[in-house]
Amino acid sequence: MTFKRIIALLTALVLPVTSTSCTLRSKKQKEESSSAETSTSNSEIHTHKRSKAAEESDLTPDGQYVHEMVEQLLNDIKEPDNEEAVREGIEILADELDKLSEVYSVKEVIYYSDWNNEELEAERDEAFEAYYVAADSILYAFYRGYATEEYSALFEEYIDSVDDDLLEYFTLPAVSLKRIEGYAKVDSSLMDEQLDNYYDIAYDEDLSDDEKNVECAEVYLDVLAGLSEETFYSRYNRDYTPEEILEASEYVREYLIPLYNDLLDDLYGMKGLRKAANSPCPTDDPFETIAEYAYELSDEIGECADNAIDNGVYTLAYGDDCYDGSFTTDMPVSGGSIMYIYCDGTYTDLETAIHEFGHHYASTYVTTPAIKAALNLDIAEVQSQGMEVLFTQFYDDIYGEYADIMEMCLLIDLLSAVISGFLVGEFEYTMLRDRDSLNVDDIIEGFNDIMEDFNPDIEFYYIPHIFEQPGYYISYGTSALAALDLLSDPDSALDRYEAFARVDCNDHDNQFRSALDECGFGDVLSEDYIEYIADILRDRADEILDQ
Repeated sequence: MTFKRIIALLTALVLPVTSTSCTLRSKKQKEESSSAETSTSNSEIHTHKRSKAAEESDLTPDGQYVHEMVEQLLNDIKEPDNEEAVREGIEILADELDKLSEVYSVKEVIYYSDWNNEELEAERDEAFEAYYVAADSILYAFYRGYATEEYSALFEEYIDSVDDDLLEYFTLPAVSLKRIEGYAKVDSSLMDEQLDNYYDIAYDEDLSDDEKNVECAEVYLDVLAGLSEETFYSRYNRDYTPEEILEASEYVREYLIPLYNDLLDDLYGMKGLRKAANSPCPTDDPFETIAEYAYELSDEIGECADNAIDNGVYTLAYGDDCYDGSFTTDMPVSGGSIMYIYCDGTYTDLETAIHEFGHHYASTYVTTPAIKAALNLDIAEVQSQGMEVLFTQFYDDIYGEYADIMEMCLLIDLLSAVISGFLVGEFEYTMLRDRDSLNVDDIIEGFNDIMEDFNPDIEFYYIPHIFEQPGYYISYGTSALAALDLLSDPDSALDRYEAFARVDCNDHDNQFRSALDECGFGDVLSEDYIEYIADILRDRADEILDQ
């Protein structure tokens, strides 16, 4: 096993658990979707509502304590008849990693609320390094404990899928704790540097789109160099292969891209579209609207919405100084999660909040500690997109005369998520597969060729996921295919959603396709299923247009 693959696999195993939920929309597209008729323009908003969880957290990263406890555990596993001390060391380290994960989550939300603040960025970076180094060093100690004859069983549950190459590497005499920590610090620094380079380029107003694409392609070549084909999908605990995605992508092109174009034509022909598109979010706090209707879904969902407001677990970020994406991230110590939601004052604010609330509701059923977490993004995204589908039944009350337009917009958004998810997934894997022969022009040309049939106006640099979380984006496609199935039978939709929301997306034993099957969903990667979803969407769109 090469050293590069060792580092790539370690990266996959220790990344913090974050359900990122940014849509495939450029900053330019966001600006064009607003107008002077909007009640408050984006440039005029410079305040945000920060979650109480972010404001009041008193956790601080303590990497030195973790280092000392790892050393203690490494000494304890050398002693015979020392089971009690070994158990205690395992529990302490598992708890400490939960704390460091939560510190990082809080620091990230605070920093993204004031994205140009270098002091907050430094605090976030420090928290990430502390988490990253701790996770690597703990994993090292746990693998060495697993390799012992006497204590192996104590560590087995924390190593859900034992990698023989990692086991061999971690138990080499020359691989010390100091070396593992050193590699982790360098690796986390390189990851941060790549992301900083990407964002500096993407938001540089002095660069043209072509210049941004070229410079970001250079960054992407570095990103590809650090990835492994063997772990590209397994790092997200997936039960399908990139080759299956390439095959399903052909069905998406055949059945869904033509439908997408037809639905856009239908939408553009709907009376009142311009006024609806320029209408502001129907409330200053989207969660007040969510809470107003959540009990009509279930008591559990209603109580979760109330608790989200009472406990202040969401940040509403406004203005040019905020990160213009949205995400939900787990809080393994406090329980549940915290949400960061970028708001631009338009109708999409509520849609985004509902999406993130879906993540948050499902997070209340997550029990897996950070040390054992194996985030399955496909499961997580069904939980968020499915909540969006459920809320369409309240659109008449929420949006009034614009309800039909808003539902059509949501259906098109979800269909766009399917198409863009598969096309970006196709791009990412083909670039990784062929990386040894690629240059900057090949990257840009490959992206443009794949996107040409869908939306040739999407620039390569628009998509932060392929730099920040390579391999992530396909989950938007697979999960949206599943969420759209809730339209097929409204009577069973809530029960199926509730069952799926209770699937712990961080549990290594929970797999996407088996979870779908157990909760009454179909196999989303089959040709029959994709054609079936196309028929459901066409039928629902016709019902909307006939009203």
